[in-house]
Amino acid sequence: MTFRQSMLFAFTFISSLSAFASLQDNYVFVEGGRLDIRETSYGSPKYIYADTLEISRTEMTQLEWFAVMKSNPSEFKNKIHCTTSHQVIDGVELCPNHPVENVSWADVHGYYVNPQNSYDKLIPQQYKKLKATEKAAYVYQKGFLEYKNESQNEYTYRVPTFDEWQYVARAGKETYSNSVYIVPIDIVPKDEITSKYAWYSVNSGNQTHEVGLLRNTGNAMLDMSGNVQEMTADLNLHDEYVPLKEQLWYLLPPGGSWKREFKYMDLSWVNGNGPFQRSSELGLRLIRTER
Repeated sequence: MTFRQSMLFAFTFISSLSAFASLQDNYVFVEGGRLDIRETSYGSPKYIYADTLEISRTEMTQLEWFAVMKSNPSEFKNKIHCTTSHQVIDGVELCPNHPVENVSWADVHGYYVNPQNSYDKLIPQQYKKLKATEKAAYVYQKGFLEYKNESQNEYTYRVPTFDEWQYVARAGKETYSNSVYIVPIDIVPKDEITSKYAWYSVNSGNQTHEVGLLRNTGNAMLDMSGNVQEMTADLNLHDEYVPLKEQLWYLLPPGGSWKREFKYMDLSWVNGNGPFQRSSELGLRLIRTER
């Protein structure tokens, strides 16, 4: 590990930190390893693995998305949602430090679209399975990551895999339970404590909030629970017996959102989402690797 990595890794153990100083300072190293996440202490081991990675402490903001895409698809971007920080840049409204949402997996990773039918879309993994004569009907639309990586010389950016997200969220803790939460719910009352760590149905006021305002969860990560759910890279495209266009989901990790109740923060709760599905509850967090 380099000196820079060592300093950033040590940084992850600070228990109380301000939101972030700058975008460049917003990434921390998390040491890789293996965690046993079996549901009971007597059950068979169930492991998740992750290499050492550098991950953003916060969810991607609307300003970060705008800096690359020159647009803001978010629902919560008007002055009513951020009265003191609201901005309009080149005619685009922003709550600059709120998480970007209403973005799909395909918006982030790129997709193919039929110019004759804008509803006829395929992600790259599906497009590759088409015959050459079928591919001719589609054109490629770059996603956020491709645009961002083209503009960067020092790093390559991506979204975490499902296991990487789980590994980071659990902060190195092995737990044998069928209900696992990031926030310390062993303290009562539950809602009073949870509201210090996560924006969810109890305290959100039915909208997102600036990233990084609440407490971190033991490894310097912020908003791993609540505010918005975060997409992962994992796709389900392995069942050869399912028609191509029905193989349309990716693993959506737990963590809950501004809209969801406490139970949706349970790390054992897993859902799927369509790669073209957008939602005001869905955002992302990035990992970066030095080139």
